[in-house]
Amino acid sequence: MQASEIVTQETTEAVAAVRESLSDINQRMSSVNDATTQVATAAEEQTSVSEDISRNVTEVAEISENMSRAAGENLRTLPELERMASEAEAIAARFHR
Repeated sequence: MQASEIVTQETTEAVAAVRESLSDINQRMSSVNDATTQVATAAEEQTSVSEDISRNVTEVAEISENMSRAAGENLRTLPELERMASEAEAIAARFHR
């Protein structure tokens, strides 16, 4: 009988050790799953931010292009405005005489 009690005791201890190991493995797997979820969430957020930055850079480029075009148009109209200002001064000078 004593031998069967020893085997039972050893089996009980082995089962307890296996149960503890499985519990530890389960906790570690849960931690890995949590870390994986955090990494996936961060990657999604980073992708979203990158897309926003890309859109903003595109918008800035378009605005810059429009401003450059407007500045060019202003330069082209400047001689005409100078001529018109000279005419206006000449007309005003005639009234002051």
